[in-house]
Amino acid sequence: MKTYTKEELANILDLHRKWMNSAEGGQRADLHRADLQGAYLRGAYLQGADLQGAYLRGAYLRGADLRGAYLRGADLQGAYLRGAYLQGADLQGAYLRGADLRGADLQRADLQGAVHRWSQVAFRGHGECGRMLTALIYEEGQEAIYQCGCFYGSLDKLKAYIDNGSEAYKASRTLAMETATTLLNI
Repeated sequence: MKTYTKEELANILDLHRKWMNSAEGGQRADLHRADLQGAYLRGAYLQGADLQGAYLRGAYLRGADLRGAYLRGADLQGAYLRGAYLQGADLQGAYLRGADLRGADLQRADLQGAVHRWSQVAFRGHGECGRMLTALIYEEGQEAIYQCGCFYGSLDKLKAYIDNGSEAYKASRTLAMETATTLLNI
């Protein structure tokens, strides 16, 4: 595994941003098999970056832009991905156990092999924190984890959250919960 100093990583991110803004030159971030354990990458711009097999355990990626990133086989155990943009990311075979994906956008992300089963429901009228509920089962036989911008936990905890929450959002949240659960075949 390749390790990087903070300065080297900052340079890679800067060149990647320039590469994405093609008029500025730059170079696509090649961080495959990189040792980025515990790296502080809050809001990092890694759209389309190559992070295949990267070791990102415990990395802080809150709000990071990972749209279309190649994260196949990456180790994201315990990574903080709250609010990260993962639309269209290739997460096949990635290890996500314990990753905080609350509020992360996983639309069109490829999670094959990363989780046992998953479902995602987009809906209107949800309320103050977003319009997407994701349900993940990491391993066969494990309880599903539900998450959106304002919640993270088990089905029982989600039911309690809805029951004790705002009446204005109860119907839409219940519909999202029921739809995500049905899609998981629970």
